[in-house]
Amino acid sequence: MKYKYCPKCDILRPRTFMMDDRCEGCRDDAVTIEVPRSIYGKLMYVTSGVAIALIVLFLAYRDYGLGFASFLSGVDETLFIALVFATILLAFVFSFLDMGRTGREARRIVEERKGRYHD
Repeated sequence: MKYKYCPKCDILRPRTFMMDDRCEGCRDDAVTIEVPRSIYGKLMYVTSGVAIALIVLFLAYRDYGLGFASFLSGVDETLFIALVFATILLAFVFSFLDMGRTGREARRIVEERKGRYHD
């Protein structure tokens, strides 16, 4: 996960793909800080992939009648849709936990570089 820190504004923000290396507030140069994803970030990707696979299976069986998803014929449709939504919700929870952990770690790195970090 990449964060952008502006020393002038003392603001730390998550960095997206389209952002340049400038602060959005003052347009001054910002420092990029890389923080490795935690286990929550990896679980977010896994649960998102599972949700996508469940949606593809559901559409393949229900709308297109494809044979590889025929095992869904014995599954209650409402229960299956609830499972898909629960998986998506779980991915959001993991994302929230990962953003919190990486944000704290990025702030710790910034404070350490400024010499103000105390354990």
